[in-house]
Amino acid sequence: MAYHISSNDIKNIRLANGIYQRADLEWYDKFFRFGCLNPSDHLSGTREYIFWTRPDLNILKPNGELNTAIENDSFFKDCRKRYRKVIEQLQGSLTNKPFVNLLSGMVKSSLEIPGYSCNDIDGPATSYGDQIRYRGSTLTSESDGYEVSLEFQDTKYLELYTFLKIYDTYENYKQMGVIGPDEKYTLNKQLHDQMCLYKVIVSEDFETIIFWAKGWGVYPKNVPVDVFSNMDTMTDTLRYSINFHVEWFDDMDPAILSELHCLGNDPSYTGDGNTIPLYDVDNKMVNGVMCDIPYIIYEDSKLNTPTGGNYKLKWRG
Repeated sequence: MAYHISSNDIKNIRLANGIYQRADLEWYDKFFRFGCLNPSDHLSGTREYIFWTRPDLNILKPNGELNTAIENDSFFKDCRKRYRKVIEQLQGSLTNKPFVNLLSGMVKSSLEIPGYSCNDIDGPATSYGDQIRYRGSTLTSESDGYEVSLEFQDTKYLELYTFLKIYDTYENYKQMGVIGPDEKYTLNKQLHDQMCLYKVIVSEDFETIIFWAKGWGVYPKNVPVDVFSNMDTMTDTLRYSINFHVEWFDDMDPAILSELHCLGNDPSYTGDGNTIPLYDVDNKMVNGVMCDIPYIIYEDSKLNTPTGGNYKLKWRG
């Protein structure tokens, strides 16, 4: 006599072994007596992207000539001749592209974001010394200013090193009063030499965004000339760390993703606007072509997920 196993029997066997499907999970209303395995919502892999916005150093005039204040400086004259593309990464007004692609392409480490910590508020004490403490805010820790360190891999043409050297030399001249920002930044009280950065972490599908953050008031603090002290240790890579100051961090505010999306949808951007898929269906392989600009979309969830929808990172060619 054949024994029939119903779908409900299979479910009970599965639950008895702690294996739950997404539809079985009721985190907000029920408890697990024996724990659970949750393969549906397990985070198995991530990928981090960091995007820096371009500052607008006053190095080149609109006609491509050097600023009058530095037109006789031998370093800037050489950079204008040999590293024009690097200067464009530092002077956003020369191009319509919003990001410092050089930094995003050469970074080899993850951006560490400091945690927020609240302060305690002391209440009045009794004659026995008993006291109640109240939770304060994290506003103080969020506005302290931070220093983060990232590792980069440069090329044999020292493009990243030249980027840092140009920035540092410009800042030195600015401090000495030799050069200054374009007049519009003075009138609008804008900092022309600082950047913003966006940190976006996607899940294993390389699209679904699980975490995002933004840093304001960002600038590099060091020029790693010491890396050239002993080149015998440099075999096949030229790696060094760069310290960045970040004045403020914020995370998980959808306005951050909206800003990032708007940067990728600037009307002045001249890309063809076509979305580049992750997978090359015709050749049955990952689509490895380089992309011009990221942008963000929102998709309602097609599955029974607690969020109801997800933000996704997309790319244009």
